[in-house]
Amino acid sequence: MPKKIPQNVYDVLRKNAPFCDIDIIIKKDNKFLLGKRIIKPYKGYWSLPGGRVRRGEKIATTLTRIANDECSIKIGKAKFVTLYEEITKYRHSIGLAFTARYVKGDLKNDAQHSKLQWFRYVPKKTILHHKKVLKFANTK
Repeated sequence: MPKKIPQNVYDVLRKNAPFCDIDIIIKKDNKFLLGKRIIKPYKGYWSLPGGRVRRGEKIATTLTRIANDECSIKIGKAKFVTLYEEITKYRHSIGLAFTARYVKGDLKNDAQHSKLQWFRYVPKKTILHHKKVLKFANTK
């Protein structure tokens, strides 16, 4: 299994190279899942479950890992939605967004979220590029 890179290596990389990020619109009963972030960047904002593709990791594996690690749930087969690019002073991300159905599991917060919640509409304080992804996916 590909490893998570150490924080000091991540900090050097984020200043010098783009990352390939994955975001997942997880759907259940006409709702989608967001997490309230408690870490930088975007502390205090709602975000889609997501993360970086690790070296040697297939995208399908990344999707499963993110759903399990961030939310403690299982998801069904994912469908590609869109590609986006975000360049900020913090980092440069090339993102791939997918939709997937919730299959099973009890939601549990990870270290980066104060809570996880199902929504029918996008909250005002949602990360801008996640708002765009949700709009593109025709989620209210």
